[in-house]
Amino acid sequence: MATAHLGAILCCLCGKSIQPNSAALCGECLRAEVDITENIQEKGLKVYQCRKCLRWQGKNDHYVPCQLESLELLALCLKRIPGLSKADIVDAAFVWTEPHSMRIKVKLTLKRDVLNGVMLQQEKVVEFVVQWRQCSDCNREFTNQTWKAVVQVRQRVDHKRTFFYLEQLILAANAQHRAVDIRSLKDGMDFFFAERAHALQFADWLAGVVPQRSTKSKKLVSVDNHSNISNEQLSLRVDIVPLCKGDLVVVPAGGGKGGGAAHLAGCVSLVANVTSVVQLLDPTTLRSAELTPDRFWRSPLTPLASASSLIEFTVLDVEPVRGAGVTAATAAAAGGACVLAEAEVARSADLGANDDTFTVTTHLGHLLQAGDTVMGYDLRGANFNDAALVGLRGDLPDVVLVRKARNREGRRHHKRRVRSLAPAADGGEGGGKKGGRGGDDAGGDAEAAQYEDFMREVEEDEEMMQQLGMTAASAANAADDGDGEGGDGDELAAGVQAIALDAADDGGGGTAALSSEAL
Repeated sequence: MATAHLGAILCCLCGKSIQPNSAALCGECLRAEVDITENIQEKGLKVYQCRKCLRWQGKNDHYVPCQLESLELLALCLKRIPGLSKADIVDAAFVWTEPHSMRIKVKLTLKRDVLNGVMLQQEKVVEFVVQWRQCSDCNREFTNQTWKAVVQVRQRVDHKRTFFYLEQLILAANAQHRAVDIRSLKDGMDFFFAERAHALQFADWLAGVVPQRSTKSKKLVSVDNHSNISNEQLSLRVDIVPLCKGDLVVVPAGGGKGGGAAHLAGCVSLVANVTSVVQLLDPTTLRSAELTPDRFWRSPLTPLASASSLIEFTVLDVEPVRGAGVTAATAAAAGGACVLAEAEVARSADLGANDDTFTVTTHLGHLLQAGDTVMGYDLRGANFNDAALVGLRGDLPDVVLVRKARNREGRRHHKRRVRSLAPAADGGEGGGKKGGRGGDDAGGDAEAAQYEDFMREVEEDEEMMQQLGMTAASAANAADDGDGEGGDGDELAAGVQAIALDAADDGGGGTAALSSEAL
């Protein structure tokens, strides 16, 4: 079978022998006659970069971070070239320029059908001029409008153990990563956010970890009457309940109304733990209750004494209480977490000076032995606010024991590696996400001492270390490298969480079991 062969033709312009095509032109003549890049601007194109944050302006005035000669910057430049839709992009690449020249060159390889299936491919270098243009975020910073919402966290107490715990929780969860600024104040911290949604999300997270109430307020910054657009700043005030672990309180008689905590009404109780609720414990009966934030603010409790009033006692004798109504099953259910006992104690400072001793009913029977030291409150002759004693049944005890004293002998004190959100309180000035704690003044030294005591408690409590995302090694590294007696820093919380209440409401003695009841 014969095969047909197409003969060669001559280019109509230069006379060169070529294969037949619809244009009857050779490649050189076709490129000379047709320019597929003529609609593409070669020079004068502009790209904008923020001088401060070095981000590049993209679509809809949105600034994105890009490195020089990166794919992201190449895509941004291609979007700024008009006329590219009429040709197919075969290749695009940067042409090297001096970094300080404020010029960016992109080499384009384009292909297009020019005449009845004849494809033409050409290259062209497009030059961009880099110009400075301030982004909206940096503009707000220079005009003192860096934030749109602030979360003001406050706790009105003379010590800040709950706030220290909250600070470490925030760091462990990285909940502050969207804050544009953090400022430390005397009684709290301010978290500034560029978006209202970020502030509301942070406030919701706080509500799940500490008992608090929040209030909102708005401040009008500017308004455009022509477009009816206003610029407002949102302030969220978050008040943490003024109770810390180890505080001594009296639950008023009305506090149990409707809350199922009548068994604690009028009793002197200890704050066992502060999480999203306040956990209370009666150290003389091992009964407990949970105080929700709403019920607390409806009937606030005023602490009789706090951790700053703790003094050291020496245990002379301990005898577990085995009263009627406490069965063997109840004692087994307690698991030894809290054991009711009668302890004979004396103030450590008075040993050898006088013979004053006290017989105390305590929840620390599982921890104390003769010769141990324990921290507690000496209530003899103390003056209290009448509001704090409303509803008290009976008389105040002379002594209330709170926790076993930590053995600090043999510890090698080293400089602590502090995990802090912001610098120490400075009256409201300053900011930043990094800083230390304490200072040269007396207030800073007192706060540093409180923080040191808090971190030692964390170091000795495995459950708290897990909540804060720490390991035993990291907690020891954050505190010091010494050896000390641990495991006794969270007796109240361990008791509330480990025991279920099955003792009679009449109190009974002995090793009772606890449950958490809502106030």
